[in-house]
Amino acid sequence: METSKSSKRTDYLAGALMVVTGAGAIYVCSGYRMGSLTSMGPGFFPTILGALLIILGLAIAISGADSDQSPVAALQHHGGESWDIRGWACIVLAPIAFILLAERFGFLPASFFAVLIAALGDRTATLKASIALAAGMTAFAIILFVYLLQVEIPIVRLG
Repeated sequence: METSKSSKRTDYLAGALMVVTGAGAIYVCSGYRMGSLTSMGPGFFPTILGALLIILGLAIAISGADSDQSPVAALQHHGGESWDIRGWACIVLAPIAFILLAERFGFLPASFFAVLIAALGDRTATLKASIALAAGMTAFAIILFVYLLQVEIPIVRLG
């Protein structure tokens, strides 16, 4: 099956965005205490996620490799196609929403709205399915981070 140039370019762009985001996360967290696996500091988990984003981004970009076109050429070529601004905006706004909501309202609303915003970036997703996804992921995140990993963040802040 032959992959179109458009999907190859999308692979490069997605991979590059993930690498840049992962590198940014590692850079921002470099000033935080790392701690250890059993006693995680505030920089531990975001640094690990940043490294995983870089690895995943590289894998996605490499999967779009084409002998006819270099990654740099693919990133520079826009081919007159319109970009999905809604998808990009939702991907960027989701973590921003989490940061803003977590401090003021707690983990539950921050997780719920971050996942909901990200899910709404998919034009094929319905509001009902996006809400169900946000609810399920929020429940999973609370169980994982608050109860199993014992991350010290209030589930809900009132006032």
